[in-house]
Amino acid sequence: MDRVLYIYAASEDIMAIRTIPVLGWDVDFQKSEGMDNGDSEAVFKLTHHGQNSLLFQADNSTLAEKWVSAMKEATVLT
Repeated sequence: MDRVLYIYAASEDIMAIRTIPVLGWDVDFQKSEGMDNGDSEAVFKLTHHGQNSLLFQADNSTLAEKWVSAMKEATVLT
């Protein structure tokens, strides 16, 4: 497992514009009230001391749970 988050400029791109190693980061759901659109239960955040937090929103809470589970697995050595 790479334990890296790849960031692409567009969904059809084949090369990432940025990579972020996520080992040692924390991931958890972010309660987001007053959102303009979407499911507030589908928001989650990656945090690491000394780094800017990364906020994500999945299409729904079920997908968010899958993302959080996968990211939690990627952020720790097993």
